[in-house]
Amino acid sequence: MNLTDKDKFHLILIVTSIIIFAIGLYMAQDRSFSILYSTMMVLGASGFGYGIGEFIQSRILQSSDEYLKRKNIVTDQSTTAFMSIKAKAKTFDVMSKLFPIFILVLAILRENFTTIMLLLGLYILLWGIFIYHLNKIHKKQ
Repeated sequence: MNLTDKDKFHLILIVTSIIIFAIGLYMAQDRSFSILYSTMMVLGASGFGYGIGEFIQSRILQSSDEYLKRKNIVTDQSTTAFMSIKAKAKTFDVMSKLFPIFILVLAILRENFTTIMLLLGLYILLWGIFIYHLNKIHKKQ
């Protein structure tokens, strides 16, 4: 059996999780440690579930090279698209917070009223476009 470093890690996680769960069960006999043994049992069970799931998935993927290649291609494309969308969303969030601050600073500096109103109109237009596209996306679903 060919074990990669990730497989070894998952096996160690499985064994450690079983030990932690067993300690939690042992501590459950004494009711004075209720939060501690509950936490240990939950951590042990979730670590075991995660470790065994990842180990099984790794073993299945190692046995099927064609599936692994196809999965990597799809994952790379979807990851790139997701990262692009996430970057745009973060930029929009930052801009939607900084733009009103910029308008307020211009108002405090007694900038021309027309300039401030144009920027305010642009800010409202920005949110209008956002709401329009959000509504359009929700109607498709």
